[in-house]
Amino acid sequence: GGQRNARLRDGVTFSDCDLTATPNGFALTASSTLICAGSPVTLTAPAGASSYAWTRNGATTPGAAATLNVTAEGVYQCTATYGTCTVTSAIAQVTAPAAPNLTVTQSNPSGNSCSGDVLLTLSNQVSGATYTWRRGTTVVGGNTPSLAVSESGSYTIEVLLAGCSFVSTPNVISIGSVSNTNSVAASAASFCADDAATVTIGNSSAAATYQLVNGGTAIGSAVAGTGSNLVLSVPANTLSAGSTTLAVLVSPNATPTCSTLLSNLAVVTVNAKPLITRPGGANTDLVSSVATGNQWYNADTDQPIAGATTAIFTPPSGGNYYVVAAGCRSTTFSISTGVESSSVLAQSLTVYPTLTRDEVFVKGSLPELRRVTVSLSAADGSQQILGDFTPDALQIDKRYDVSGLAAGSYVLSVRWGNESATWRVIKQ
Repeated sequence: GGQRNARLRDGVTFSDCDLTATPNGFALTASSTLICAGSPVTLTAPAGASSYAWTRNGATTPGAAATLNVTAEGVYQCTATYGTCTVTSAIAQVTAPAAPNLTVTQSNPSGNSCSGDVLLTLSNQVSGATYTWRRGTTVVGGNTPSLAVSESGSYTIEVLLAGCSFVSTPNVISIGSVSNTNSVAASAASFCADDAATVTIGNSSAAATYQLVNGGTAIGSAVAGTGSNLVLSVPANTLSAGSTTLAVLVSPNATPTCSTLLSNLAVVTVNAKPLITRPGGANTDLVSSVATGNQWYNADTDQPIAGATTAIFTPPSGGNYYVVAAGCRSTTFSISTGVESSSVLAQSLTVYPTLTRDEVFVKGSLPELRRVTVSLSAADGSQQILGDFTPDALQIDKRYDVSGLAAGSYVLSVRWGNESATWRVIKQ
């Protein structure tokens, strides 16, 4: 009982065996009949066999279990042993759709653009497929073979065909546009040509650099944005006197060639430093190069001289002077009223100490025996004669008591004949 010759049951061939040990029917169960990239199909034979053997397209393929993970298309069968019966299954056919050509072209081959004008297009449109565009993992486009790009990023198109998903190679796009409406503010509406200044850019971009320019000429160095306010420097003596417009060139880091000028400008007034001359020569007035708005100062005390506010100034005594006009200071001009300054005399004599409480010495040698006058001039123009003598030797060594003078800055003058030399002395 139970043993039979080979026969068919449910379309499956059985060898001569005990049919009662075999399952009813022997068909393979497939998780899918379609293989997509990265997603294998699982074929399953009925459980309970003592052994399993698998074939693909009639040739043995690895596998000795009731299940087989399939990654290649083909015709699969399983031969299983149930008791004394060896059973071969019906065929299971698995297919894999061919990957479509997913070449994406872009209107700007370099992938760089100064504005959102890069168009991505799938070169070979696929019949029956649906499309999804992504920037990174973010969906940015629907079922269309083209996409206009307005942001920097890595773009791909996913094509869904016959139940399988195919993704293109990423296209990396750099859009170089940055904001050009930042505020631009100078540190002062006016400043001196020899003074440094600054210009502040509001809310600068960390993805760009900023460069001050004046009429196309770069001023200072380009500075990287910070994501907040950014200060640019205007070095001293880089701008000519007059009204000047400062512009800012912004260059995106990703696409430096996409530079553009900020729409806001800084208009400043650059004032020239006044120049002191003495056109009449020695013993004459000092003249400022600025016609109005002058204030003359005693450089030894750094104090303004009352009433000295015109372009022409008559020095009250020998000493050092400067003038301020439109907030700009001249260099110091040194003079000695009534006599010619003598570098020879200054080199021959020594005045010390120049910082003192009680006394000051004048010591050295004279070229000839001539009358010598030693005087001390205060900041207010008052003058005190410390000594007036004709030396009896070329070597002099004089001590003068200054303990009774008010603390402050003084100019000590030594006049010898028609020449003189001056020294600044600070009384403590």
